[in-house]
Amino acid sequence: MNESKRILIVDDSRVQRTFYTDILASEGYVVIQASSGVEALGLVGEIYPDLVLLDVVLPDIDGIEVCKRIKSDQALSSTSVILFSASQVGSESQATGMDSGADDYLVKPVDPRELLARVGALFRLRRMESDIRQSHMELHQILTSILSLLIVIDRNGLVQRWNSVAANTLGVTFDQVYQQPFEDITLPWDHDRVIQTVRTCRETMTGVVLDDVRFQRPDAKDGFLKLNIAPLLTTSRETMGGLILLGEEVTDRRLLENQLMQAQKLESIGQLAAGVAHEINTPIQFITDNMRFLQDAFNDLRDVISTCRELVGDESASVFSVKDVKEAQNRFASIDFDYLLQEIPQAIEQSLGGLERVAHIVRSMKSFAHPGEQNMVQADINKALTDTITVSRNEWKYVAEMHMDLAPDLPQVPCYISELNQAFLNLVTNAAQAVAEAHGEHSQEQGVITLSTRCDGEWIEIRITDNGAGIPDAIKPRLFDPFFTTKEVGKGTGQGLVIVHNAIVKRHGGTVAVESEVGRGTTFVLRLPVSTAADPFEEFAT
Repeated sequence: MNESKRILIVDDSRVQRTFYTDILASEGYVVIQASSGVEALGLVGEIYPDLVLLDVVLPDIDGIEVCKRIKSDQALSSTSVILFSASQVGSESQATGMDSGADDYLVKPVDPRELLARVGALFRLRRMESDIRQSHMELHQILTSILSLLIVIDRNGLVQRWNSVAANTLGVTFDQVYQQPFEDITLPWDHDRVIQTVRTCRETMTGVVLDDVRFQRPDAKDGFLKLNIAPLLTTSRETMGGLILLGEEVTDRRLLENQLMQAQKLESIGQLAAGVAHEINTPIQFITDNMRFLQDAFNDLRDVISTCRELVGDESASVFSVKDVKEAQNRFASIDFDYLLQEIPQAIEQSLGGLERVAHIVRSMKSFAHPGEQNMVQADINKALTDTITVSRNEWKYVAEMHMDLAPDLPQVPCYISELNQAFLNLVTNAAQAVAEAHGEHSQEQGVITLSTRCDGEWIEIRITDNGAGIPDAIKPRLFDPFFTTKEVGKGTGQGLVIVHNAIVKRHGGTVAVESEVGRGTTFVLRLPVSTAADPFEEFAT
């Protein structure tokens, strides 16, 4: 029923008004009548009708002028007008009537079914327009309430939406970018990287996530954004209608991740300290023993050398007395000179080797304790793995044999080497613990841990394999979840593999895969690009 719709009929003929009223009232419309233009203008300001059926020919003000006044009144913007006139008025009057703002035009005599059809169609159109306006308002409210950076680009690459978060984050207002080619807009972020990703999204028509997009914040400090770039597909889903960019600032998160990584690194160093001290203590012990031996040997040799100097230095004696020669011979015999000549070089060589061992351990420790480079540097992955084995030796030497199969022709890669060191250390430590769990820490049978590297085209592949307990299939999907751990309380934080994933995937654009079988062991397969497509960005100093 249409009882809520109010229709004002304006006609100087009472018969016509009654005719229209009966037709419309039968369909539930509320009908009000007026006999002149002046009366009609007075009523519309009082009742605000939904529709005015307006005769063109009126005794005072013609219907076209009444229509113009109604349409010019902002308060009556939702009121529709249908003009009608006798057929004698002509098509010119119809055109003039439509130019005045009328929504429709009927010619008398009006068929009741046509009248109801025209009125019903007009109200349906108005309802659709109202729904569309409401949808636009709701969409605007939704977009306004989004706390993420939002940019919408049409199929031609022109900016259509740019919310307040985008304006505040990038320091550029909507008015400055509206209808501008997105690729030509100068923004304080990694322009080349973003544009290249936008083009990739256009070509593939698939969404792309862009991590750690460096930008300059309005306070002139450096920050990082995470961008999700997705295509807006048409209803056929075969052609793209545009792109949407959703972003969030992750500066604080990156800072916290970096601090967490550094804290975890220092924690690892603390846990390894006792083992490293033991590793250093062994060469220090035999160096100390050798130094004492050399000290004693030097004292003995000094006595012999003094005796020889006395003999050689006595210029008055043309020959040596038997007594003097006998005394020198006794001293040589007492120190076992041949033994010293054999043992002293060996003691020196052993000591130098021990000192080099200590220096190597210290250098390896320093590479792990270092907070990290601000920029990517070319680094030797084989050396990083060797350093890892050195500092973690006390973690694995009692439970496993360490096998190294490192490709000698492995190219250097651009990387944050400190972060890779931490990732390798976490995986080697996990492998040692897995082996200990499977074979027992005091078992006579040791496990095996194997580290291997190889170059695979544009990638470097690193495999860390153990023959430990293996990983159940039910756990594999959660391996890289933050704080997930299967270890006892106090023995694991659940951050080790998260740091591995962040270091390899997020920071270096690599991949991490896990191959494992319960009871047979586990292999972590790490792949790093030989060259990085994105410009390296600075890390936060800690």
